[in-house]
Amino acid sequence: MTDNSLTYHDKNILVVEDHDGNLMLLRNALSKLGAQHVSVCRHAADAAELCRQQQFDFLISDVNLGNHEQNGLQLVEQLRATNALPLASVCLLISGQMQRPALMGKAELQPDDYLLKPFNHENLHQRLQKASLKRRTLLPIYQQLEAGNIKGAINACKTELSKTSRYRQFCSLVITELLWRNGDFKSAASLLNQLMNDTQLPWVVIAMARTQLYLRQFNEASELARRMLENRMVADDAHEVLAQCLLRTEKLQEACDEVKEAIRIAPHSIERHYLGCEIAQANGDYDFAKQCCLSILEQTRFSIHRSVSHLCNYVRSLLEQAANTSSEQEKRQLQNQAVDTLQREASSALVKQAKEFDFDAYRSLIAARVELLQGKMQSARQAMADANQYLARHAQFPLELAADSAYMLNELGDYEQLHALMQELDARQYTPNPVTAHALEQIRHQSEGSMQQYMLLLADAENHFIQGKFQLAYDTLKRAKRLSPGNPNLLLKLLQYAIKLQGFFTTPDADISADCRDTVQQLRRMSLDEKQSKALAILIAQAEQYLR
Repeated sequence: MTDNSLTYHDKNILVVEDHDGNLMLLRNALSKLGAQHVSVCRHAADAAELCRQQQFDFLISDVNLGNHEQNGLQLVEQLRATNALPLASVCLLISGQMQRPALMGKAELQPDDYLLKPFNHENLHQRLQKASLKRRTLLPIYQQLEAGNIKGAINACKTELSKTSRYRQFCSLVITELLWRNGDFKSAASLLNQLMNDTQLPWVVIAMARTQLYLRQFNEASELARRMLENRMVADDAHEVLAQCLLRTEKLQEACDEVKEAIRIAPHSIERHYLGCEIAQANGDYDFAKQCCLSILEQTRFSIHRSVSHLCNYVRSLLEQAANTSSEQEKRQLQNQAVDTLQREASSALVKQAKEFDFDAYRSLIAARVELLQGKMQSARQAMADANQYLARHAQFPLELAADSAYMLNELGDYEQLHALMQELDARQYTPNPVTAHALEQIRHQSEGSMQQYMLLLADAENHFIQGKFQLAYDTLKRAKRLSPGNPNLLLKLLQYAIKLQGFFTTPDADISADCRDTVQQLRRMSLDEKQSKALAILIAQAEQYLR
């Protein structure tokens, strides 16, 4: 089958276009090409549903499908990732921009080609012909990629490269990306070195810059990126590589400037915004971190990358900025913005369709953090107790709430719960997105010393108690209290130990009796759950003579 033999009368074609004028243009062009089986959708969601019901040979979609809608790039990525399109189907995107928009994701999920507006039926035919030939020729590579066989995909690319192929550049790029995924950066560098001896194509140079970055050769990576900027080529990628090099060498302000420029040039990349957030947080630029989290939330809202964790990250970024501003007015505004965001998202599809997420618990966690920001410790504990009641409904902890829950547990000194939560995350091999992972890592780092000391004191106290060394057990628990003064479980245990110790004195010890009274008063001011309330009632009955 040659390039000129492509016919359309026997092909199923799906057109996705929300603009009447563009739709009419496409219909007329396809009619002139002899197409007889053309389906039309105005919305990406309808197109995705139709692809689940029938098979199409060609998908032709506009990049922009209206505001608050999944765009054409996201639609293609979703259909490819979910196998809703046959592997041999061709995807063509129509754009009014000279520069092709960056796609979030892997090479195998990208469109086959683009068509620039305005166009006629001959332009359309040429692009479809070109894309169809490429898809057929490279089908063995796509088959290996779909199967997740990286080695097989690399071998299929090498087979194609052994021919006199017009797709040498594509195959070389795929091999490079697959070597990156495998962490085989030395092999990637070797391949790119050979290519650079033959050509100085911009993608080869910037790919080498990235490879040097992965090999931690920051000077070499920076030099290659700056060369691209001097030649005004692949500027967004070059600025991004420079930003990463500067971050790794702790030149944070320069890194921040570079990643901002990369995002300004080409903002449609989740990974780039993740990098922006990482650099912003390291540099203390909480406003930029917030902007990056908001961009990730909005860019993923209608894509396969949609996750309620992006909402959690954005709300957390608002409260982090509030905690680090010196302006009381700005602090209140950011807190209100966080609360308003929750109210707005409560009934959104993002929240309603989220799995293993408890919005009531999340709202209570955020309320606890807001109260903490306002210095209302008791109110924060009350909100945290409410969150724990909601969380108790779940057989397993809802993972998307881990970062916010861990933060509050650390701030309140509830190290037993924090320790248990971290152990559960490790046991379940939780792999969050980079922003959430950074938040959890910060909490681990901040709590490590205090939590470790607290857990050791708790274990020592328990051992002393078992061995009948009640005074030593009591004194050890009081040391633990200094690390976690408002922990209700610790206070209940302290009261239990005090009662046990008093039983060995002929006359109750006055200091321990005073401690008992203070502990009971502190517990009565707290919002206890049902189990804690019952334990307190039992202990008060046992300690009645010491509370007078």
